[in-house]
Amino acid sequence: MAFPDIKTYREDRRLPMMNPDAHSRHFLGKSVFDLYHDTDDAPVNVRKSEGLLSFDIALPGFSREDITVEVRNDTLIVSAKKQEEERSEGEYIVQQFRMETVEKRFLLQPGADREEIKAKFANGLLTLSIRDLPPEEEKPVKRVTVE
Repeated sequence: MAFPDIKTYREDRRLPMMNPDAHSRHFLGKSVFDLYHDTDDAPVNVRKSEGLLSFDIALPGFSREDITVEVRNDTLIVSAKKQEEERSEGEYIVQQFRMETVEKRFLLQPGADREEIKAKFANGLLTLSIRDLPPEEEKPVKRVTVE
């Protein structure tokens, strides 16, 4: 029995980008160091500065009307959905940037201001800004008499 063709890590990590099924033929199966991501996963940058938390979410190809931002319980949910356009120019050989639906969920910390979330969408980038609420003053201890 011959050993399978073994690729270096550098060669192997690029392979799924062109052919996702090829990665399953690696002699160890899927690698824990695999850099391949699902096509429907939008990249996110998160920044914090002086009481402001900002999320930059890349949503290329979506319009403002396709995007929904909502807070449910303690979770910030960003979703985008668009109808796929029919194209008759031929069939795809490689299709790496098809994103029809995207959903991102972020757990909000107790100090996040859920009422004043600002959202701005320009050039395929959705920016969400959330302010930190000032900590509540400690309430004085109230004694209750036991009867």
